[in-house]
Amino acid sequence: MAKSKPVRILYMEDDEGIARLAQKKLERAGYVVVLARDGEEGLRMYARGSCDVVLVDQSMPVHDGLEVIRTMVSQGPLPPTIMVTGAGNEEIAVEAMKLGASDYIAKDVEGGFLELLPVVIEQVLHKYRLAQEKQQAVEALRESKQKIESLHETARHLETCETEEEVYQLTVNASERILDFSICTLDIVEGNKMVVKATSSQLPSEASMESDLDEGIAGKTYRTGKTYVFGSLDKVTEARLKRGDFKSGIIAPIGDIGVFQALSTEPDAFTEDDARLVELLLGHAEGALKRIHLQNELKQQAIHDSLTGVYNRNYLNQVLEQENKRSERYKHSIGFLMLDVNGFKEINDRFGHQTGDKVLQVVASWLVKAVRETDTVVRYGGDEFLIVLIETDGEAKVVKQRIIEKMTRPNEMNELLGFPVTLSIGTAYWSPDGSESLEEALTKADMRMYEEKRRQAGGDQSE
Repeated sequence: MAKSKPVRILYMEDDEGIARLAQKKLERAGYVVVLARDGEEGLRMYARGSCDVVLVDQSMPVHDGLEVIRTMVSQGPLPPTIMVTGAGNEEIAVEAMKLGASDYIAKDVEGGFLELLPVVIEQVLHKYRLAQEKQQAVEALRESKQKIESLHETARHLETCETEEEVYQLTVNASERILDFSICTLDIVEGNKMVVKATSSQLPSEASMESDLDEGIAGKTYRTGKTYVFGSLDKVTEARLKRGDFKSGIIAPIGDIGVFQALSTEPDAFTEDDARLVELLLGHAEGALKRIHLQNELKQQAIHDSLTGVYNRNYLNQVLEQENKRSERYKHSIGFLMLDVNGFKEINDRFGHQTGDKVLQVVASWLVKAVRETDTVVRYGGDEFLIVLIETDGEAKVVKQRIIEKMTRPNEMNELLGFPVTLSIGTAYWSPDGSESLEEALTKADMRMYEEKRRQAGGDQSE
């Protein structure tokens, strides 16, 4: 255990005899004593900041004791300070106490006050330490209150976040207010990887932005679901740091979503109280992320067909409104393909609805692969599909031919049913310069689809 440093005392005393006697007495008691011959020399020594206790004699040349104390007060908080007065100078002692002196002691002719000096100094130091501990406790309580208030404020903001990215960054920003660290990261699980989604501003550029889920202390934290506080990272075998100046860390899980990591260049930088605050913060972050994920799922369900995964009729109106404005702005046409599975009722009657569902799923998959990512495939109803081709002119017929060729070649549908599945396809275009409305163009595609269905039923395969 490290030995505590001895208390250093600065004694300003112009009577050299008394000063030497006091020095010997105090050094025998275990103190280190530095003597100043007057107030001016004493203030120069005091300014160096190397004393723990100050003894000030009132009667000194150049600056008396009260002047010295006033000067010390002007320079900042006083250390434990004791005024040494002459006998009967209680008024001066009271004035010194008002200025901030911790205590006073009166000289006597016989020098008996020297016997009391160690006792008075020890009492003053004891009171000073108690006051410091009280102040530290008050500061710790105030800091803890600020952190909790910050945590509550963050929780309120997390409830209003609309994107995962907002949650990530808000959580990192909040952690900077409740923890004292050098760097931190928020890592989210994607597949078998842990991917960094948000970082503190101090994160070095060479830091890895992803890691394997089963490696390192982050992986261990995710698997165990436990928070780890490390006072010395040198003793953590799982820690794989590229920089050797990190000394301590705190790593906590974000439920089953990911982990939060904070590192410090100082040893023992994090406490168990820090761990509890981080866990509360991450609990709110997890709740916000799951809420957003659920909302996104519900939004997707609202606009997607549950059987085939393509868009549904609810989404079609949004697409048409959006593409109508785009087409009018850029003077581009919109192409429509209305498709219907031929003989779908017979497929259901002969092979059952499960097979019919599989047919629709495979057809939807083919249609998605046949168009661009910017185009839209909609399950229009029953066994009907609609393809909306944006910014196009004549491409609808090309896409139609591509789909027909795909379905006439041997494919998984032939293997499923034992006979080919065919589609009836009607095409139409809408131009912002024409007199026809979008609804009329859709109706035209629908009519042409039924015309083709009738031709196919009669043996005519031409459009």
